[in-house]
Amino acid sequence: MFMVIFEVFGGLALFIFGLSLMTDGLRQAAGNSLRTIIGRSTRNRFFGVGIGTLLGLLMHSSGATVMYVGFINAGLMTLMQSVPLIFGANIGTSLSMQLISIRLGDYAYMLIALGFLLRIAAPRQVLKHAGTGLLGFGILFLGMNVMSGAIAPHRELLLPYLAHIDGTTFIGMVAGVGLAALFTGIIQSSGAMIGMAFALIGSGVLTNLTQVYPIVLGAHIGTCITAILASTGTNINARRCALAHLSFNIVNVTVAILAAPLLIPFMQWLSTDLTRQAANLHTTVMILGTLVLLPITRQFTRLVERLFRSATPAPEPSYLDRELLARPESAISAVLSELRRVSGICQQSLVLNRDIFKRHDRTKVKQIRLNEQIVDEVKIETRLYLLDMTRRYLSRRQTLFIENLQQVITHIERIHDHLDALCDISAKRHRIHADALDEEANANIRPLLYQVEKMLYLLRESFHPENARSGDIPEQIVEARRLLLDDIADVNESYQKQIAAHTIPALRGLLVNEYLSTIERLTNHAQVIANYERQADWRLKRKKLDRVAPELDPYL
Repeated sequence: MFMVIFEVFGGLALFIFGLSLMTDGLRQAAGNSLRTIIGRSTRNRFFGVGIGTLLGLLMHSSGATVMYVGFINAGLMTLMQSVPLIFGANIGTSLSMQLISIRLGDYAYMLIALGFLLRIAAPRQVLKHAGTGLLGFGILFLGMNVMSGAIAPHRELLLPYLAHIDGTTFIGMVAGVGLAALFTGIIQSSGAMIGMAFALIGSGVLTNLTQVYPIVLGAHIGTCITAILASTGTNINARRCALAHLSFNIVNVTVAILAAPLLIPFMQWLSTDLTRQAANLHTTVMILGTLVLLPITRQFTRLVERLFRSATPAPEPSYLDRELLARPESAISAVLSELRRVSGICQQSLVLNRDIFKRHDRTKVKQIRLNEQIVDEVKIETRLYLLDMTRRYLSRRQTLFIENLQQVITHIERIHDHLDALCDISAKRHRIHADALDEEANANIRPLLYQVEKMLYLLRESFHPENARSGDIPEQIVEARRLLLDDIADVNESYQKQIAAHTIPALRGLLVNEYLSTIERLTNHAQVIANYERQADWRLKRKKLDRVAPELDPYL
């Protein structure tokens, strides 16, 4: 029995690993084009459902919703725009389970072999990623085979325990939904839960749709825990996105429980195969829920906002409006505003770092980590936005401006990488020895952090579109860094002398050196940005803001 238990859980592990490998491979094969498609899908809720369905097929509803949470937290998407995508992601997840319900277990090893060959021998990267997806698909079926084979000889032992899961009674239905939701929440995968149900069907433990019905519904609710956990510490709208996912699935499950006397005979009429009945039920419930809520998307979003209120204001949204791409000068102005927004996030992380320097705070550390994710997301979106701008006729100045903006957003992202490194140094210091830095060291480094904050403030203000023609602020940034480097040199010289004289511990000297070198590298990126801003082509022409540029001929 000990070996049987591990065989079942080993098969489940193979299934989850295969599912993860399959979704990662398919997502990587799709590439960055998914981000562009998501951006365009927000214009129309029906198109949003379609794109959400594709994403759900590629990465399942929990993974897709986690991505939406990240986009909203970064200000790149609104809650209203995410709701149709959530509806579609749930449909897409059910379609992926339709593929899994096809009995391909006998071909698991063939799929694994073909996927592995593509992964190591395919000439193109997209084929390698597709091979990874196929390899995951085969491992997934191998896991199902292992689970079914382990359970089949002992199905008589399991029947009394699973008898309580019975969709024909209200208590049996609620108990089944609750247990399935709990187990799905633990493994954080509705696909794995339903895959386990498929394995139980294949081994003969589950023999009727009334037993499978609560398991499928419980998986709908349990899968929401992944996005809820991912939204911890994010802004209110990002948390509302995860809760909208939960609300949508609760509505689905409630409707499905009430409609069970109709849906069960209908599923049995559609197919005589129990695995297909379970897959069809999964898809039908998701489609019905979408048909009910899609026409009232706006009202559903407002209900979520009212149910989950917050005293803190919503964060500043992204300025990267795709409608502005037809007017390059206005689009450049929008990019400058976006750089100003993300520079403000860097400034916030610096303030948090200053607090962590004095006293360790897990909440503030997590906020810095989340800010790092935001800056990374904005960097990718900004670079894609600038790339789309090049599809229009641009002047020489606009072309050079865009090239400089492409470099600037990379340097801003590097600035936040160093802010993240400062957080790591402080965390290491508090973990090893909270008093590793004496009052003298604190008095030396804390003023440097205030100087860095001033530089980041100047950097943020330099991106204001009204300041795009002014050379004053970049000069102030350069001068502020010169003064900062002088102070760093003084502090470093003082500590080098103390280390040589053996008057301070080696750990203190090491930590001071890490702080000083990280601050120096951070401000180096700010000076590089200031140098870009001092160039003659870094200027907006207000008379061109409303001028529409024709699209380039792709064949030229």
